[in-house]
Amino acid sequence: MPTYEPNYVVGRGRLYFDKFKKGSNNSESGELYFGNSPEFTLTTDSETLDHYSSEHGLREMDASVLLELTQGGNFTVDEINADNLALFFLGEKSTITQTQATDRKETFELIKKGRYYQLGADEVTPSGVRNITNFQIVVAAAGTSISTGSGDITSIPGATPLPSDQYEIEVETGRLYIEPDAANVPGAGMTAAVQYDVDAQTRTIVIGKSDMIYGALRFLSDNPVGTNKDYFFPKVALQPDGDYALKGDDWQVMSFSFRAMKKNSNLQRLYIDIHDESSNPAPVPATYTITSSPAATTGAVGTPVNVTFTVRDQNNQVVSGKTVNFSANSGSTVTPTTGSTNASGQIVVALNRAAAGSGTVTGTVQDGGATNTSTAVTFS
Repeated sequence: MPTYEPNYVVGRGRLYFDKFKKGSNNSESGELYFGNSPEFTLTTDSETLDHYSSEHGLREMDASVLLELTQGGNFTVDEINADNLALFFLGEKSTITQTQATDRKETFELIKKGRYYQLGADEVTPSGVRNITNFQIVVAAAGTSISTGSGDITSIPGATPLPSDQYEIEVETGRLYIEPDAANVPGAGMTAAVQYDVDAQTRTIVIGKSDMIYGALRFLSDNPVGTNKDYFFPKVALQPDGDYALKGDDWQVMSFSFRAMKKNSNLQRLYIDIHDESSNPAPVPATYTITSSPAATTGAVGTPVNVTFTVRDQNNQVVSGKTVNFSANSGSTVTPTTGSTNASGQIVVALNRAAAGSGTVTGTVQDGGATNTSTAVTFS
């Protein structure tokens, strides 16, 4: 009996998507790495035209022609970043730059007890403003026409300031809340005018749309068992598939499906590169880098200062679940002394001193050898 070497496979790998510009088959900005993709499955559907002989007895198939073949698949990703969200919501990632603004004013036709109100919501920033200061609010009887004018809102005729204990303002999110027991706000509600300053800021937002998304899909295998095979689809139509749970006790996961198609008359829908394991060089051990960033460079004796360490691999990708050991210089303490990086490749430690002086903490990647000593923090 001839010798046969089985090729059983346990699949692993990395998934990339090269989004096309709208209305073309040209790359928009290069291949996007989806991050960790727990599942990736290919599917094939076919439709045939069958012919049966009816010359005698039971009908018997004597011919079959393939009419249609659809190839595609589905996959899940659990890296919930802005690029992946933009693909899931068939939209785009955008950056909003807000210059500093003073004495911004707006009116609310009706405010009621126990309700929230978003400041700065308009067609340019539908989700409202962020990071406000110097907030003021005045109220008038419901139905009153309020004109904010050019002066301070406290000078509006017929309007009176609402006491600060009758409302709450979330300055980071720009949200106003009217207390349920606000004595100056009757049950029928009131008209209100607000005035505030807005800090200069830059925000990243994802705008959900209904765009068709096309691009090239590439899967690079890195199997612990079995020959590696790399799959390349020159053109696919990508779309979200299934639920996306924003709350729960499990890691968030986004699901996608795709359909493969011909990019042009010269290309097929799928190409599979099979690695020649016998000629492959020995695998290169993973290497890591670690960087640190203290929350402050000065601190009070006895009050910890957080220092954030970030671990990346040789491809500059953040590494989660990597063990890092920590040590502090003489006279300083660090907690914890060991820990694992989170999904963002980061771990935060607390540096402290019992006496005045300079404190540093050194992080060392276990099984990787990379080390980094933080910028000195001066305790006084």
